[in-house]
Amino acid sequence: MNLIQEKQKEIISVIESYRNCQVVVSNEEKQIYNVVSTTGLTWKARSNKWGKIFIGEDRLRIDLDYPVNLFAEEELRKFTQLPLKKELLNKNSYSHINPTVGDIKHDVVRIILYEDKLQQYDFTSSSFRAMLQKIINANVL
Repeated sequence: MNLIQEKQKEIISVIESYRNCQVVVSNEEKQIYNVVSTTGLTWKARSNKWGKIFIGEDRLRIDLDYPVNLFAEEELRKFTQLPLKKELLNKNSYSHINPTVGDIKHDVVRIILYEDKLQQYDFTSSSFRAMLQKIINANVL
């Protein structure tokens, strides 16, 4: 098992430590996983999915959906301890977040971890867990 797969297992373990949260295989061949609520979502009637985890060759990508205006970009930077994509000169090999804030249906924080931060990134840190808890409190019924 490589580092990206190890960190993927770590984020799954953290997400599943919350009540009513589960990670299920979406596409085994492409290594895509859905983050779901077992009880439904506050803002989405037809789906229980509120995120995705993608395992790439050189990165781990985590997309987490949440109700519009739950976070400002600056808050997401503090919670994740990662720079915004638009602040980086070289976006292809440095870990960052790329939030979509102010969407019509929901916002998304896209967390992309490359080798520069992947090994030491701590999904169990109090700041990351605080962000997850805020998302879950707003998302999950």
